[in-house]
Amino acid sequence: LDAFVAPQIPTHLKGDPIRLRQVVSNLVGNAIKFTDQGHVTVWCDVFSTTPQSVELIVRVQDTGIGLSESSKTQIFQ
Repeated sequence: LDAFVAPQIPTHLKGDPIRLRQVVSNLVGNAIKFTDQGHVTVWCDVFSTTPQSVELIVRVQDTGIGLSESSKTQIFQ
């Protein structure tokens, strides 16, 4: 399991940490569950900023079995 958190992400953000933690934990958990060999990488960076907000992008990448296109559409509605 590898993780990258960009240093330019502010240390204090206002949002829903419980929901963010839940979504990222579920994605990482599934990636680990379906990756027998290889790696799982969690990557977080700043997507955009305005004077009032910061938008983050979180990516979970793995070398597991993957998802079909129809499954991706259903899961990521």
